[in-house]
Amino acid sequence: NAIAQTSEGFIWIGSYSGLIRYDGNTFERIDSTFGISSVVSLYVDRKNRLWIGTNDSGVAVMDKGNVTMFNKSEGLKSSSVRAILEDGNSNIYVATTHGIVMIDEKMKLQAVDEPQINEEYIRSIMLGSDGVIYGITLKGAVFTMKDGKLTGYYDNKKLRIEDIHSIL
Repeated sequence: NAIAQTSEGFIWIGSYSGLIRYDGNTFERIDSTFGISSVVSLYVDRKNRLWIGTNDSGVAVMDKGNVTMFNKSEGLKSSSVRAILEDGNSNIYVATTHGIVMIDEKMKLQAVDEPQINEEYIRSIMLGSDGVIYGITLKGAVFTMKDGKLTGYYDNKKLRIEDIHSIL
């Protein structure tokens, strides 16, 4: 489902069967006792932390071997994560099947409170070279965000495009 590389040279592979680390010679499955299973998205941030989005256990961040989990009890809107990215201010955005949350540098989670996307299944988010976050909902709406605020929202009727699946 996902692949990422950390600065140590490890290749991380996310699959429905969990998280796998490849060092160039050996594939090693990471023990799922941390709650990391059914991995659907991976992201390496500027601090070389590996962010792991799962299908049903929330999001985890692995930093120098330590794992921190974020799920509904920490304020995640849904345990089903679809995409992760970092903005220019080192905030981590986590797109779920029920909106988006932001995790700041102090690892404090807060919901992105924007009525048009609060309950939406967020299919994908990407950071543009202009520092704007571009996203797509399952219903085919395209939206833009900057500094945790919605700056544009265009449903598929307004765009006159049906069934949008990705954005780059």
